[in-house]
Amino acid sequence: MKSLLFFTIALSLFASCSSKPKNPGVIEYARTFKAPYETVWRATQQALLNYPMNINNMDTGQLQTLYITGKHRYQAPHLEKTVLPSGYQYRLNINILRGKRSARVILAKEVRLQKNFFAEPQELTTDGFEEKALLYRIKREVLIEKLLKKKMESRKSQPSSKVNSPKVF
Repeated sequence: MKSLLFFTIALSLFASCSSKPKNPGVIEYARTFKAPYETVWRATQQALLNYPMNINNMDTGQLQTLYITGKHRYQAPHLEKTVLPSGYQYRLNINILRGKRSARVILAKEVRLQKNFFAEPQELTTDGFEEKALLYRIKREVLIEKLLKKKMESRKSQPSSKVNSPKVF
């Protein structure tokens, strides 16, 4: 009987000391691009052009938006008629990791719901639509830059044609 009581007390002490995860609702989305780090950085900034930025550090590869609230919040196209609560807000955290011939973009969205002024915000999970859309935009920007670079190089390698320029007196 005493051992059962001791086991119950010990188990409750060990269970009470555990802590919950920091952000249980944060899911990371990642993609590796076969392009130089600078190209991926510019493409990411281009994709995030309409977002208010809090952190923008190329040396560490970190981007973070301010908390996005109100009418500026992203809503998936199939959910446009639903109304989000007024306390629904989120921010995006983007890390870009350098590789030898590639760069990896890791995107995480922190979503929270502030029910009232005094309550602690409630951490929510993301549906992932905005993160996937942003990774797609970054992919397209990288592709556009690669194609432009290829076109410029092909124009440089072609023999220049003489253009009749008007004589200046």
